[in-house]
Amino acid sequence: MRPNYLVIGAQNCGTTSLCANLGKHPDVYMTNPKELHFFSDPQAFAKGWGWYESHFDGVTTETAIGEGSTTYTRNIHQPDAPGLISKHLPDARLIYMVRHPLRRMETHWLHRRRLKRNPLWDFERTYREIPWMVDASLFWRQINFYRENFPDDRIRVVFFEDYIADTEAELARCFDFLGVDSAYVVPDVREVHNPSLGRYADTFTGRLFRKMPGMMSLWQRFPRSLRQLLKPHVRTELSRKPVWADWMIADAVANVKPDMEQFLTFYGKPLDFWTLDTGDRLSAPRVQDPPRVQGAHVG
Repeated sequence: MRPNYLVIGAQNCGTTSLCANLGKHPDVYMTNPKELHFFSDPQAFAKGWGWYESHFDGVTTETAIGEGSTTYTRNIHQPDAPGLISKHLPDARLIYMVRHPLRRMETHWLHRRRLKRNPLWDFERTYREIPWMVDASLFWRQINFYRENFPDDRIRVVFFEDYIADTEAELARCFDFLGVDSAYVVPDVREVHNPSLGRYADTFTGRLFRKMPGMMSLWQRFPRSLRQLLKPHVRTELSRKPVWADWMIADAVANVKPDMEQFLTFYGKPLDFWTLDTGDRLSAPRVQDPPRVQGAHVG
């Protein structure tokens, strides 16, 4: 059995919550795990259709059958996904969840740290080194790879901000889009997914400390006050807020604004739905930055 709908992204836009709530409907099936990356990861695709279809073995009476891989809308990194999906699932319905593009970048960085992917990189270095930080926020660019092969009436865009404001209403619209009972009341729609607070990673000093024979037992004998004093030197909090350097703000806005305006206009939102000012609308503070480093990411 193959799916007849996909949640294609965007990464760090609330798709974990959305997929969990979709899967609570008695007529909707969502894989566990939700992200199979079959059409975006060559290694996953090489496992074959038997492997992919095995994730849908649990289907019983559900009529909407799907999975949700956010890598399907990271075209700069996984360019084959739209073509493979349109080739192998030509009748699928697509759900695309988006949010404020700069806030998505912030959450992307926090998510990488939580997964211990370069957890000691600050926001600036991650922005510079990871090109899909910006690319995944170019929603108009991403969705047009699908609009080339799927009619607009089979693409449902969900705005994270609308989903948070009225989760039940957005779910009802998604259920209607999937052809199931839109009046179904989903239990526990506010359940928290992917929390990032209170997580830590070892610093360079901390990693050295762990490798030294007997040091962990010695650490436990330190007075609590001493451990608290030393903690910032051996552990770093993964959930600290990202800091936007001036060059990053300029670069991000230059890349995102034209794309964002086309996307908002096409999907019926006012241009000020997302405001790309550089003040307190972003979740992180700004800092004055030294001259821009040559080779920093553009585009």
